[in-house]
Amino acid sequence: MGLDPSLLFVMACFGGLASAGISMLIALERGLPSTSAVSFAVAWYALVFIPLAWGIFGEGNQWSPASRAAYDYAGAIPFHIGLGSAAAMLGFATRKARRPLRTPTLEIARGAYLVGLLAVSVFWASWLAFSELDMNAYTVALVRNTVIFATASLAASLAVQWAKTGSVSLRGCGLGVVCGLATATGTGASVSAPAATVIGLLAGALAAHYAHNRSRSGERSFGALMAIANLVGGITGLVAVGLLDQARGFLYTGAPELPMAQVTAVTASALYALAISGLLAYFATRVTERRRQSRTTTDSSS
Repeated sequence: MGLDPSLLFVMACFGGLASAGISMLIALERGLPSTSAVSFAVAWYALVFIPLAWGIFGEGNQWSPASRAAYDYAGAIPFHIGLGSAAAMLGFATRKARRPLRTPTLEIARGAYLVGLLAVSVFWASWLAFSELDMNAYTVALVRNTVIFATASLAASLAVQWAKTGSVSLRGCGLGVVCGLATATGTGASVSAPAATVIGLLAGALAAHYAHNRSRSGERSFGALMAIANLVGGITGLVAVGLLDQARGFLYTGAPELPMAQVTAVTASALYALAISGLLAYFATRVTERRRQSRTTTDSSS
């Protein structure tokens, strides 16, 4: 990267505010009131995003994936595995609540979804380019790969959705694009264009296969799609680097160090993000349940 790691960490923290905002929207969609949703987003940002971002971009971190020779170009671990874990745990906690939170506090309209998708795409392409801060051959390859990842993932996602449901949807498009961008975040320009195509197709197909494994009449929520797209894209890209990185990948060098480092970094980071996000989602759900129970009791007594 062209920027100093400490500056990258600061810029990543600013970008992470957008991820925290998305986690708040997902919490609202899952039925949490605004106070609980904001509290969850703030706690997630402080306890999950910032530690993971510091592990990637901070200097001198012995637990950092970078110190173990793993590769995460622009923060797929904090941005995508972290956010995907938050979305997954919010869905799990609200489904398992004693009194399920069935009424969304916020509905994500189709128009807002399209605008958000375009904004995310522009923002993320800008972040990937800014992280290099130089117009050189690597930046050109980075832009090329980002377009390839997003396009291949989108094509595979829509193809699988069509095969499973007989139709395509705006949310299916969003699933493919976000999954492709998540894949690009971890890999950057470390893989060739043909490899980027294969990785993008694989990530998009996997995400769509999981997203559309329900009955044809049902469509997953915004939060569920965010969990699938970010987790599948982020993990697929990081693991694929271990095999297809043009400098240290196993298929190029025969050395197992990078694949082992990638799997270790992904596993440790995902377990941490899922565990902390799960605890935060559980507490937010329990507080909401108790408040609603108390309100119901008060109304009944009056």
